[in-house]
Amino acid sequence: MKKITYWLFLLIFTISLTSLEAQEKRQTTTQEQEIEAKLQTLFGLEKEVFERRVNISAQQQAPKALKMSSNSLQRSTEIQSSHVQSGFNLQGDLSCSQEQVSNNFENGLFIEAGGQKVADDFFVSINTDTFDVNQISANILTQGGLESVNITFYEDDAGLPGTQIGASIISLVPTSQDVIGTAFGFDVHDVVLDLPSTISFAGTGTEAVRYWVQLEGNPNTAGTSVGIESTSVGVIGELSVFDNDGNATNEWLLNDGGLDSVITISGNCIQVSGCLAPENFVVSPTGENADFTWDNVPGAVDGYTLSVFEAGADPTTATAVFSANYGAGTTMATATGLFTTTPYDAYINSDCGGTISAQNTLSFSTTIEDPVCGNSYLDSGGRDNNYQDSELITTTIFPENDGDVVTLTFTFVDIEVNTTGAGTQDGCWDFLTIYNGPDTSSPVLAQTLCGEASGSGATPSVDTSNLEIGDSFTSTDMSGALTIVFTSDEVFNFGGFEAVISCDVPPVCMAPDLVLDNVTTDTAEFSWSEVANANNGYIFSVFSEGADPTTATPVYTENIPAGTLTATATGLSDTTIYDAYITADCDADGLSASDSVTFETNFPDPACGGKFYDTGGPNGDFENNEDYTTIIAPDDAGDVVTATFTFVNNTEFDVLTVDTGDGSGPQVVPEIPMGGTPISYTSFASDGSLTFQFTSSGVVENAGWEADITCDLPAACLQPLNFDVSAITDTSATFTWDEETNATNGYVLEVYSFGDSPGSGTPVYTETVASGTLTATATGLDTNSMFTAYIYSDCDTDGISETTDIEFETLITPPACDGTFSDSGGVDGNYSSSEVTTTTITPDNAGDAVTITFTYVDIETATAAGSQDGCWDFMTIYNGPDTTFPVLAQTLCGEESGDGGAPSVDTSLLSVGDAFTSTDPSGALTIVFTSDSSVEETGWLADVTCATLSVDEFSATNFTYYPNPSTGHLTINSKETIDSVEVINLLGQQLIKQKPNSQDYTLDLTTLSAGQYFLRAQIDGKTVVKSILKE
Repeated sequence: MKKITYWLFLLIFTISLTSLEAQEKRQTTTQEQEIEAKLQTLFGLEKEVFERRVNISAQQQAPKALKMSSNSLQRSTEIQSSHVQSGFNLQGDLSCSQEQVSNNFENGLFIEAGGQKVADDFFVSINTDTFDVNQISANILTQGGLESVNITFYEDDAGLPGTQIGASIISLVPTSQDVIGTAFGFDVHDVVLDLPSTISFAGTGTEAVRYWVQLEGNPNTAGTSVGIESTSVGVIGELSVFDNDGNATNEWLLNDGGLDSVITISGNCIQVSGCLAPENFVVSPTGENADFTWDNVPGAVDGYTLSVFEAGADPTTATAVFSANYGAGTTMATATGLFTTTPYDAYINSDCGGTISAQNTLSFSTTIEDPVCGNSYLDSGGRDNNYQDSELITTTIFPENDGDVVTLTFTFVDIEVNTTGAGTQDGCWDFLTIYNGPDTSSPVLAQTLCGEASGSGATPSVDTSNLEIGDSFTSTDMSGALTIVFTSDEVFNFGGFEAVISCDVPPVCMAPDLVLDNVTTDTAEFSWSEVANANNGYIFSVFSEGADPTTATPVYTENIPAGTLTATATGLSDTTIYDAYITADCDADGLSASDSVTFETNFPDPACGGKFYDTGGPNGDFENNEDYTTIIAPDDAGDVVTATFTFVNNTEFDVLTVDTGDGSGPQVVPEIPMGGTPISYTSFASDGSLTFQFTSSGVVENAGWEADITCDLPAACLQPLNFDVSAITDTSATFTWDEETNATNGYVLEVYSFGDSPGSGTPVYTETVASGTLTATATGLDTNSMFTAYIYSDCDTDGISETTDIEFETLITPPACDGTFSDSGGVDGNYSSSEVTTTTITPDNAGDAVTITFTYVDIETATAAGSQDGCWDFMTIYNGPDTTFPVLAQTLCGEESGDGGAPSVDTSLLSVGDAFTSTDPSGALTIVFTSDSSVEETGWLADVTCATLSVDEFSATNFTYYPNPSTGHLTINSKETIDSVEVINLLGQQLIKQKPNSQDYTLDLTTLSAGQYFLRAQIDGKTVVKSILKE
C-alpha cells in the first residue's frame, strides 16, 4: 500500500489514509491498535494527543497538491457510464473533445518534469470507432511560464495507466499559454498544445474505452514549480492518479483528495455505423430507487430498454431485478423495488426499429434506508461501508401513529473509542448522543455513546460511555420521538452502527434509569429517575456478575418506597464485579422492565496481610500524570512492614520509589515481569512503616504493580545501615557503616567482581571486622574495575543478618616515572563523552620533578568559543599534587595528530613536543581532563620523566655559562659533552630545547621576554639546573 501527501497552500497537519480496495464495513479495524503499541517508544510525548496526529505511511507520499480541505472531498452521487461530455460530437467524422471544466482554481497537483507523475483518463465513447487526437489544452500553474511539456499516453489496466502507447512526446513547446488568473501564488495559464502529429485511439463500438495521458511541465525558470489545476466537481471517469515514490517503474495510485485535472482532449471522431447506444448514462440512487438519465439517440425510433441486475450478474442469463421499455425521445427513468445499500449493474440500449444497439452500462449502490418505524437506523456508510471523518449528523425519528413511542435497539456497534484517555469526549473519539424528543433542545437520554463490540471489542475509558449490542433507548417524550446526533473526528472512520427502529404504545409502567453514584470496598450508592405511577415504589437488587436475576439469589435486595430515589447496597466484597437492577412497581399497572448497571467494588487500602496495588487495582492500569505518596504502617507497635513485589510494570517514564527508613533515602522499585523473582523491602523506620512515592508521565498507562504486605516483629539481627565507600584508589577502597548493637561477633565484609554475589561467586576480598569497629579497607583490587561490596552483621546466637551492598569502581593506575600518560581510551581507543578525569603524577624519589612531554595530541577543538577558550574538550595542568595548586596551563586542546584542527584561542593550543615540568617542592603535576557530551577524539599520549630540578651535580669548574644576566645570547661550557639543554619558565613550561652534542654551545635567547628562567642541561646522564636572567 502506498500513501499520498499533498502540496499544501496552507499548512494543515492532518492524517491521510488510502486503500486500493474498498474495506468491508464489518472488518475489524487494527490500524489504531498498531499505533498505540508503537507509542510506548516515542519520545515521551502525551499519547492521547500524539496518536491522533500519526501519519500511517507506506512507500509513497500523498500526491503533492496546492491545498487540502479539512474534510474529505465527496464525489457526486451521480454516476456516469460514458464519461465524454456533450462536446463530444458524434455526427460522422467531425471534431470532438472531452473537457474537464475548471472550478475557479479549486486546487492543483505538481507535474514538473522529474518529480511527481500525474495521469488523467479520457474515453473513446461507445459510439466511436476511432478518436484521432490532435490537441491537448490544460490549465497549468507556473511561476514564470512554461518552456515545454512532455506528453505520454497509456492504455488502461483495470482503472490505472497500463502499457505506454508509443514514445513520449518530449519538450513540446506550447502553441499558446495565456494567463487567465492567479491562484496560490502561481499564474494560471490556458496552455494549448498542438500535437506534432495526430494520434489515433481505437474504440470498440460496444463499450467505452479508457485511455490515459500524462503531462510533465518544464518551467522557463529553473527550480520553480509547475502544477495542473484540479477540481472535485464534475469528475470524469477516475480521479487523477499519481506516482511519486521516485522509482523509475510506474506504480500508479488513485489520489484520496477527490481531485481530477482540468484538461481537454480534442480531435476528430469516426462514428460507428448502425444503431447507436445512449450516451452520458447517469444514475442518482436513493434508498430503494434509482433515477437514470441519458442522451437521446435520434435513430432510436422504438425507444430504449433499461434493465437493472444484481452486481456481477450475467445480463444474458440472469433475471433482472428491474426492467422496462421507454418510448422514443424519453431520456429519464426510475428503477423501483431495489434494496437499500446494495450494489447493482444497470444496462441501457437503443431500439432503432428492430436493430438493437450495444448496451451502455454502469454500476452503482443504493443508499441507506430511511430511519422510520420498522426499518433500521444506520450510519452514513450503511451496512457495507464506514462512516466518514468530521461528520456531525442529526437524525430525528418520529413514530407513525399518535401515542406511539420510538425505541432504538442496537444490533451492530463499531464507533471509535479511546481506551486510555478522554478522546474527543468522555472516552470516545466518535460518538452518539440521544435526545428524548423531537430536537436537540429535548433532554439528553444518553450522552456520549461509543464502543467497538462489533469490531475490535475495545471499550471507552469512561464506562458510562460504552454502547453495547442489545442496548435500547425508548422515548418518553409526548411526541414519542428520539433525536440522535452522531459526531466523528477528523481521522479514523469505523464500521459504524445499526439499530432496529420499533414503534409501539409506551408501557404503562416505565422503567427507571439507574445510575451508580459512588462505590467503596463494600458498598455502592445508586440513584434513579422517578416513575410517576410507581405507587408501590421500587425493587432494588444486586447480583453477582452475570447471574440471572429471575432465578439467582441477590447478594443485596431492598424494597424502596414511592418517592425515594436512592439506595445503598452494603455487605459487598472488595474488588468484585456485580450487576445492580431497579424495577418500578406500579401496583395494578404491574412491574416495569428493569434497568441495570454493572459495577466493581474498590480494592482495599494496603494493610498488613493485604495487597498493595497501583490505582488501577488488580485488573486495570494506572492513569497518566499521577503523583502521590502511600505510607503503609503496621497494625501493632513494634512490628515492621515488609512489601514483597511480585509484579511491577511501570516503564522508564513512570517511577515507583520506596523509602525503608534506613537513611539511604528513596530507592527505585525495579521492573518485575509476571512470574519473575519477587523483591522484598522491610522497614527500618522507628515506626515500622514503608513510604512509597509514585509519579506517572503523560505517556501510556501501564499495568502498575502488585505486592503482598506482611507485618511482623523485626529480625533479631539487623544488617548494618548507612553502608558507604570512600577513599577509592586504583587497588583499594575504604568502607564505613553504622553500628548494629546486636552484632556481638562483629561484621563480615565481602567484595565481589561486578555481577557476582554471595552464593553465586567467589569474593575477591573478605574480612571479619570486630564488634565496635565500623570501618574496613579492601586491598588488592584490580584497577579500573567495577565491584560490589556486601556487609552483614554476625549476632552470635541471633544469627546472621541480611546483607547491605554498594557498588563502586576502582581508579585507573596513575602514570609513573619513565611511563606514558594517556587518555581514558589508552593507546588504541578514544576518550569518552562527559568525562571529568583528574590524574596526579608524583615522582618516585623525593626531590625529583615530573615532566610530561606530549608525543600525540587529538583533543576536540572549536572554531568559536566552544566549551571554553576555543576548546570543546580540554586539559588543565596544575603545578602540584592537587587542583588547589597554581595553574600551570589553562584550557589546552589541539588536533595535530587528528585532522589538524586548532582552537580559536591561540593560547589554548596544545602541540606535539610541548612539555610541562613541576616546580612545586612535591615535584608533582595534577592534570584535569574535561570532555563535552558529544564527539570523542583519540586523545593524547605523553612521556613521563622524573629528574632533579634543583640540585647541581656539577662544580663550577665542570659547567659554566655567561653572561648572566644576558641580553640575547648565553654561552655554555662543559668538560663533558652536553646532550641537551632546555630553557623553562617559572610555570614549568619548556620554551627552548636544543641538542648541542658538544662541550661548547651558544644559546639564542633573543625570542624570550625579559625575566627569570631556569636553564636545565643533561650532561652524561646527569642533570644541572641553573637560574638565568634575560634583560
